[in-house]
Amino acid sequence: MWQGIHGHDRVADQFRRMLAAHRLPSTFLFVGPEGIGKRTFAWKLAKGLLCLTGTTHEPCHACPSCRYMDAGNHPDFHAIGKPTDKRQLPMELLIGDKDHRLREGLCHDIALKPALANRRIAVLDDADALHSEAANCLLKTLEEPPPMSVLILIGTSLGHQLPTIRSRCQTVLFQPLTADQVVQVLLDTQCLDDHEHARLLAEASGGSPGEAIRLTDADRWQFRCRMLEALGAGHIDPEALSAAGQAYADHAGTNTQGRRDRLRDMLCAGTELFRQWLRVSVGAAPRGDPLIQRIARDAARRSPAPDLAEALLARTLYAQQHLDRNVHQRMLLDAWLDDIYRLMSDQPAQWQPAGP
Repeated sequence: MWQGIHGHDRVADQFRRMLAAHRLPSTFLFVGPEGIGKRTFAWKLAKGLLCLTGTTHEPCHACPSCRYMDAGNHPDFHAIGKPTDKRQLPMELLIGDKDHRLREGLCHDIALKPALANRRIAVLDDADALHSEAANCLLKTLEEPPPMSVLILIGTSLGHQLPTIRSRCQTVLFQPLTADQVVQVLLDTQCLDDHEHARLLAEASGGSPGEAIRLTDADRWQFRCRMLEALGAGHIDPEALSAAGQAYADHAGTNTQGRRDRLRDMLCAGTELFRQWLRVSVGAAPRGDPLIQRIARDAARRSPAPDLAEALLARTLYAQQHLDRNVHQRMLLDAWLDDIYRLMSDQPAQWQPAGP
């Protein structure tokens, strides 16, 4: 376990080999599911690379550089991310506002001479939220990285990244954690002190400690359970489920991102169920917590051919892909539920994924 991070020793070994060979790229794209530790790994990697005691990625925790990192004010470390009230990453965070163009922002800061360490490091979170104009602001930095700099972009999947970004970064893939590792994270961070409860949430988290922590919220857990039961019943009521989803989203008030996150909870419940339903249909054992295993088995018993589960999964993934785009949320939810109803009723879906 590297620096107390569970599940990513393979990635830590990858960086050890790069540093041992003196071949550390200037730009990285960290990709993996939300909540599995990519940001934490990036921060701890930066701390090790900025440490004044050596050239490895193992920090001493005692030098001035390490102390500055712990205090959150290291002059050679910069991190930006999408504001909670924004759908996309503002261009101003990259190149400054109109009055300070190219004199502020990440692209300016990473090009400065290091003030304390032997390099400057920047982390750009929410790379999924980079629109084309903002990505274009990054191109010069990616194509001609400043000397003595490391830039780390963090996203959830390669499919969400613009080709101009993917082609200019060294991709580092992060895998979901095992259920045992998620349990250990929950206990180590004192999010839970009950091992049985931690195990239940870990099985439901899809290998994401962040998702397991979100599920400690009783409202989220209960909504997930209701959605799984409804979607696995074999005959859904689209209007009732849409009303339930909207009521759940209303808990976030007027916060657009909060409402989007709650609608994502609904789609994630569908994705989780239909994936396990498909596993059972092709003869594999279902995964996840006991509830989803039971519902998936019951659904597969009613509809044993994998075609239906595969179509339901594809349609739900299609809806997830469009949730973060400029699509009306209520319209997306209603269209998804209507198509789930149609597919379960042996009718073709109205919305079809775009062809190649």
